[in-house]
Amino acid sequence: GLISTFAAVSLNSGREKARDSRRLSDMKQLQTAMEFLYDDNDTYVMADTNCDPTGFTIPVEVSTCDVDLTTYLPNLAQLNDPDDALDICPATLSTPATADLGCNYSFKTAPTLTGYAVSFYLEAASSIGNTGPQLCTLTEDGITCP
Repeated sequence: GLISTFAAVSLNSGREKARDSRRLSDMKQLQTAMEFLYDDNDTYVMADTNCDPTGFTIPVEVSTCDVDLTTYLPNLAQLNDPDDALDICPATLSTPATADLGCNYSFKTAPTLTGYAVSFYLEAASSIGNTGPQLCTLTEDGITCP
């Protein structure tokens, strides 16, 4: 009874931390790819019609920006939230801009000459400052969890 309850809680916590670790790793890979894009082009703007400022419709899944980013991130098509069902993101954390994607990785705004913003979800408290489940943002300056 009681021991199995503790084991289940511990297992769930471990799974949350493992998914969060993958999310943070994915964001670091994406940040590196975006910096290579910027170094080669002096801009974060992409030619991909899904992701350029003229054709941008919020939100845009990061994995669909494949024309420019696959040069720097060959596994871009697999760059998705590790929760396949995307059902872990509470409705209270989904904004209208991200509601259609659950909490999958998505550009919050079109990448510009000088910046970008990618939304992603963390489930558990971590060393980067989030105190529990919340949407976080990756920008050219790093990761923030308000």
